[in-house]
Amino acid sequence: MPCVFAADNGGAILQTQEKSLEEVQEYIKNEGLHWTAAETSLSGLSPEERLNRSGGQFIDPDKIPMAAEIYKETALLDIDDPLPTSFDWRANGGNYGTPVKDQGACGSCWAFASAGALESKVKITKGDAAYPVDLSEQQIKCFGLGFCRKWNLYDTFEFLKSTGTPYEACFPYVDWAAVGDPECDSARCSCWDKASLTTVTDYSFRTLREGYPASISREELKAAIMENGPVAVSMKVYDDFMRFYAGGVYQHTVNSTFESGHFVVLLGWDDADQAWICKNSWGTGWGEDSYGLSGEQGYFRIAYAEPADDFAGNIIIINTISGPADNIAPGASACGPYSGYVMDPVSLFSIGAETADDCIISMAWDLDEDSMYETDTSGGMLTHTWFDPFFGEIALRVMDSFGATSIDTAAVTISGRAPTVDAGPNTQLNEGDLFSRSGSFSDPDGDSWTATVDYGDGTGVQPLPLSGTTFSLSTTYGDNGMFTITVNVTDTDGGTGTDTVHLTVNNIPPAGIQGFMDQPNPEHILPGDHLTFNATFTDPGWLDTHTALWTFGDGVNATGTLIEENTAPDATGIVTVSHIYSAPGDYPVTVTVTDDDGGAMTFSAWTVHVAGVEEAIHDLADYIRELPPGAFRGAEEQRKRAFSNMFSAMDTMIAHEDWTGFINSLEHNVRRKADGLVDGTSGDDWIATYDAQDYICMNIDEIVEYVGSS
Repeated sequence: MPCVFAADNGGAILQTQEKSLEEVQEYIKNEGLHWTAAETSLSGLSPEERLNRSGGQFIDPDKIPMAAEIYKETALLDIDDPLPTSFDWRANGGNYGTPVKDQGACGSCWAFASAGALESKVKITKGDAAYPVDLSEQQIKCFGLGFCRKWNLYDTFEFLKSTGTPYEACFPYVDWAAVGDPECDSARCSCWDKASLTTVTDYSFRTLREGYPASISREELKAAIMENGPVAVSMKVYDDFMRFYAGGVYQHTVNSTFESGHFVVLLGWDDADQAWICKNSWGTGWGEDSYGLSGEQGYFRIAYAEPADDFAGNIIIINTISGPADNIAPGASACGPYSGYVMDPVSLFSIGAETADDCIISMAWDLDEDSMYETDTSGGMLTHTWFDPFFGEIALRVMDSFGATSIDTAAVTISGRAPTVDAGPNTQLNEGDLFSRSGSFSDPDGDSWTATVDYGDGTGVQPLPLSGTTFSLSTTYGDNGMFTITVNVTDTDGGTGTDTVHLTVNNIPPAGIQGFMDQPNPEHILPGDHLTFNATFTDPGWLDTHTALWTFGDGVNATGTLIEENTAPDATGIVTVSHIYSAPGDYPVTVTVTDDDGGAMTFSAWTVHVAGVEEAIHDLADYIRELPPGAFRGAEEQRKRAFSNMFSAMDTMIAHEDWTGFINSLEHNVRRKADGLVDGTSGDDWIATYDAQDYICMNIDEIVEYVGSS
């Protein structure tokens, strides 16, 4: 663990009892001091942790090796010349200071105070307050002492004189790293000792303590600051300072406890406040922005009244330096433009051109337009895969050992690949048949997808469910035709893949089913009977419309009446027609149903037999003769013979075309023997059952009507 040491002032002390903020504020008030105590970023540190924030080892001025020749006279202003009542290198025709840094949990204050003073000396030497300089404390720590331990300003500046330090970009600070760690041993850039290297060629060791060859007065120190620039100085850190200093002119309270030695950068003074102006290395969460000149905290003022043992017991004045060389920014080429597809690797080429005695320390890409150069490309070529479409610019940043950068951009077009859809081959089927098949798609982008299908039948575009990268098509067509089935699959990047199936749907003619025929007499048909024919049909093309044509075998055709229902899965219909035959004979009855596509089906519904009078009389005679026993009112055989004689007599009348006698005989002889139950009149009924009487009377009436009409 880093420790701190003060050669002649009792060394470091760890408190056993921490003072509270309120106690320190009360001490300040009671002692009439002019600084503010408040919570800071370091207030919560333990005494051991606070030791790691310092690391200053003081040297008694009389123990400086004479061989160092650092007692020689520093070029000072004639102190008889009037000095300004205030001076600050942050406001001397520009800000010659550099930003506040944070040494972290490492006792490396000697590196930060030395580098801070040297950075300002670089600006002053260059004559440019805006000159970019940021020196490496890591170089001083790792190759000077090598550890986060106490060290003194003399050895530190001897290292800066013999070796020097490059820029921070060449060797970035890592607080915990020490010799043996890669961050110390091998992290330094290859050209660290070239263009960006800065060395101290001459410095002076001084002290405000009296009685030493190196002793100087307060006024001489002011003159040295004005002439040579900010200086590195020692100070004692008391517990109230590290924990609670938040602004004002610091003096330690009488009850404060010394904790450690420390080094800071002394920038100037202000006689009105009777104070020195200093920059610390504890970050910007501590201290003040003295006089508002820096725009950040991390500074402090300390009273002239603090004794030399407590402040400026060791002083390093930088007289002359060597380096750094004036830098020229490196060249950068992004070698674009580039193009490709999502999920496909794209090779990106980068070129960084270094200047003389300099080197490229990093090349990095900003691949997503966020101004963050997080993708290293120090090898000159990078393979990168975009997972989403990208249409914009990528930027290459090349950095040299000074931390100077050049940026070049290249246009990039990364397109999403649309899914490749396979809905299957073209095909054909019959109307009414189910079209069903599975399809699939592929997409190298690995997105999620949505799909639609248009079956081309006028129902429009509809969602198509997906199962992974497959889908199922299923529909039925109610009419024939040429249909284009279109399947679209769209990924989350908006890429749409399409496939089509050209489907031929064939027409199927309707199919008929014989229905029934209505006739007056179920036993026979006579000329003049009014007949009604019915038939049904079906058609898998339920969107078809139909017509019907009847033929009756007698040279007469008729369309009749057609009623249909055109709903899936089949069109169904009933065709009806009426017809009267004028002459006996056998007549084939057909019906042809034709759809609107010309598909027709003809089927024979019936063969109609139209009987003549003689056949009808014989059928009636046979009926009576074949009546079963019990159908007559007694004398069955005698009455059957009587009926037979009547029919024989009527045959003779038919032969002689004696139609009057025929009708009289049929009505007055046959009917009167069989109509009492039918007509409700009493008579000489020979037939005993109502059904038999009804049948006989119906046939007689039909025959009489036919004969009478013809």
